[in-house]
Amino acid sequence: MGKAIIQPKVLLFALLAALGFLIYSNTFDTPFVFDDHEFIEENLRIRSLSNFLDFSASRYMALLTFAINYRLGGLGVWGYHFVNILIHVVNAFLVFRLVELLCKTPVNGEKRLGTWPATVASFLFLAHPVQTQAVTYLCQRTASLATLFYLFSILMYVKARLAWEAAAPFDPGRHTRYPWVFYVLSVLAAVAAQKTKEISFTLPFVIALCEFTFFVDKTGVAKKTKYLIPFILTLAIIPLTIFFSKTAALGSNVTGTIDTLTREELAGLSRHDYLITQFRVIVTYWRLLIFPTGQNLDYDYPVCRSFFAPEVFASFVLLFCFFAAGLYMLLRYRCLRRIHGVLMGFGVIFFFVAMSVESSVIPIADVIFEHRLYLPSAGLAVTLATLLHRFCAKPRVLVVSSTFAAILVIALSVATYRRNFVWKDELTLWTDVIKKSPEKVRGYNNVGYGYIVQGRIDEAISYFTKVISLQPSFFGAYNNLGEALVLSHRNEEALKYFKKSIEIKPSYWKSHSNLGLALAELGRYAESVPCLEKAVSLQPVSADLYNNLGNALFLAGNLDEAIRQYKKALAIDPGHQNACVNLENAVNATAHKRK
Repeated sequence: MGKAIIQPKVLLFALLAALGFLIYSNTFDTPFVFDDHEFIEENLRIRSLSNFLDFSASRYMALLTFAINYRLGGLGVWGYHFVNILIHVVNAFLVFRLVELLCKTPVNGEKRLGTWPATVASFLFLAHPVQTQAVTYLCQRTASLATLFYLFSILMYVKARLAWEAAAPFDPGRHTRYPWVFYVLSVLAAVAAQKTKEISFTLPFVIALCEFTFFVDKTGVAKKTKYLIPFILTLAIIPLTIFFSKTAALGSNVTGTIDTLTREELAGLSRHDYLITQFRVIVTYWRLLIFPTGQNLDYDYPVCRSFFAPEVFASFVLLFCFFAAGLYMLLRYRCLRRIHGVLMGFGVIFFFVAMSVESSVIPIADVIFEHRLYLPSAGLAVTLATLLHRFCAKPRVLVVSSTFAAILVIALSVATYRRNFVWKDELTLWTDVIKKSPEKVRGYNNVGYGYIVQGRIDEAISYFTKVISLQPSFFGAYNNLGEALVLSHRNEEALKYFKKSIEIKPSYWKSHSNLGLALAELGRYAESVPCLEKAVSLQPVSADLYNNLGNALFLAGNLDEAIRQYKKALAIDPGHQNACVNLENAVNATAHKRK
């Protein structure tokens, strides 16, 4: 019997997996940070798979994977990190397969490129440190999972089209079988992408770009359009989901304590200002891709107000030239059937299309986040890998190019591994932010939270005080300072900070809840009940709030109403142990009182 031969693609996937898990090996113990608390740790929806019979959430697929994680391992972070890294590895492999297949399309009139550009692109995508925010930051699985469905949908579409073009003389290979299977998988993946994150809205346009760029056969425009109709229809999914959603897409069931997540805009951000700011932001993204230094979770990025400001106009000109160069390469080399130029142009256009949802005219409070580069960076990885191959195609020079690519991947891998140390815990993460964004209050606020977690209350109080001095209108900081004072048994002093938070933002349920709890701790039960009732009215999906209200009513002597509140808590969360015990105590107390 002959020895079994490992298939090259299997070997490549194994190498990608080995490198991916190696460079992210220091993240498995990284705790929940920032939005992870809201979207995962405190999100009651993921506690039961039965909640996912409702398909209305806009990020349904990501939430479902979190629910599966919870079912298998509770809130142990190891499993969540394992899945995130695995998704990243799969995405790198999808980049490889997509480039490999695009080189087999009719637009390739040159000799085959082999797998060199595809391999280099996949490793560049995998190893780049700018990806850490989409991989190590657990709730950004929304970005990486959407990318998985996005790339898989394109890949299956190209496979289907290659199968339908099997009669052409460009090596149909094994793709002559089951084209409809590939096509249906592509459509299903497109639907899944649209139900994972809003960046997937651009997917139908990229598939259309692939169709009209890489399949230069005699098929008329009408027939090509027929291939695209199901994908065009998926454009309705995100708008309809948002319109008809019955629950908030993420974090609708939140019962947190310390507020680390406030994202209130300090001033209105117009579409115009957001758009022109994005010209500069995209150039910053390029800088991060070329020189990944100074990475920051929370940039203190200035909002631009004038298109003709020198830095804005210069950024626009640079972007326009880069886009025009990509479009020129795409159109010119498509006519010449030269795959190198087509791939380079496609990568550039892919980047701009993929960026368009989060970097155009839809204002987002945070104008820049590194995880927004995750999907677009796949396009530039393809462009760079193809460029290296194009100018180093001779065998001797290709050795030099391969060596350079290997050194680059190793350097990026080391940078990724080192960057992940910043994500060790809430304190290291936000201390890094403060160093790089010293005038931004969110960093100080969340460092304070990090000290709370470590039990260093006095240091937490000093940081929350710092936040208030920097921004007196930041209501969350008053609430957090009040909570820290409660933890240091200074309840009376904490009351004024909870009241100040409510004065600034009356609809902030956490401050009402904390005020009620602090009053209850002081024995002022009659005063605490209205505060807790207000919190419940503002956040009616929290079992903890109903339980706390029941406790205040119980202590105030209103046993019947307390029982009703405990039952409401259990209706939301049947496994709420405190509510179960408290309900039993209240029932027994009522029975004893009536004897």
